[in-house]
Amino acid sequence: MTPNEIATAEAIGTMAPGPVQNAMINASRSEGLRLLDLFSGDGHANVGHMIRHGALELSRTLMNTLSDMAPSVDGMPGGGR
Repeated sequence: MTPNEIATAEAIGTMAPGPVQNAMINASRSEGLRLLDLFSGDGHANVGHMIRHGALELSRTLMNTLSDMAPSVDGMPGGGR
């Protein structure tokens, strides 16, 4: 577990009963770990880190894909480049 996931688990433990605690209590171990990953935001931070630090090809692919999806002057998708 990452430090963010541990902090998230501790914060969830201090919350009043509700949907987040219910989801965690009723989850299997693997599902609980997946939920902590989602709740903690580690996935978002890791993608940002990867793009900023050496994943140049991924960054280029992402930017090319977004550019391909941009509309052209006539409003048709794929003309953004």
